[in-house]
Amino acid sequence: MTQHRKSGEQVQSSLPSGSDQHALSSLQGHLLVASPHIGDERFDKTVILMCHHDPDSAMGLVINKTASRLNLGDLYEKLDIGAARFCASNPVHIGGPVDGNRGFVLHSQDHMLPESMEVTHEIGLTASIDILRDITEGVGPAQSIVSLGCAGWSAGQLDREMAENVWISLPPRRNLCSIMTGIRCGSTASRRLGSIPASLQARQAAPDQAAPRSPGRISNSVSGQNSG
Repeated sequence: MTQHRKSGEQVQSSLPSGSDQHALSSLQGHLLVASPHIGDERFDKTVILMCHHDPDSAMGLVINKTASRLNLGDLYEKLDIGAARFCASNPVHIGGPVDGNRGFVLHSQDHMLPESMEVTHEIGLTASIDILRDITEGVGPAQSIVSLGCAGWSAGQLDREMAENVWISLPPRRNLCSIMTGIRCGSTASRRLGSIPASLQARQAAPDQAAPRSPGRISNSVSGQNSG
């Protein structure tokens, strides 16, 4: 179950093995909506954008929970980036319970850095402090979501959780704007499934997606991450 996620595990990318015939097809780029029967308060009512999924590991970011006492301006001060010139009031998202002091930026692919990785054809993921500097200077990506922490799964764990109907899978969204629509759709799906016994909920199928590279690291210590 979800409480066994490995904190601090570095996501390693590899293409799915052809010999693993029982593994779930890659959910990279999909939205995972927590089932009402998830049984883990850390993920209650969460929507996760899957950034990586292969037979060895999986990693995603919760995109519908924000820090209650931390915005981008506060984050820049804590990271010694300096006063934010742009986007200072934008929220900081709580991406999950793993690596809570590590930063991740989901963004449009109009601003990809060498260390950025592709999540979908239009969405990138970067964990370099350089992209935060670009955002505050007004030269960063057109769309971005800045998060602290992530959700991680060990080998085969997400496949088992999908088989147990822990998560509802929604198809990949085209860009970050459509992801916000996906969040609303996910909430509706979760509510509708709330009255259906877990044993009767259908397992969601998912098409193959290419596995990404592991991103760089924003590793400065931050606090004030309580979700609102």
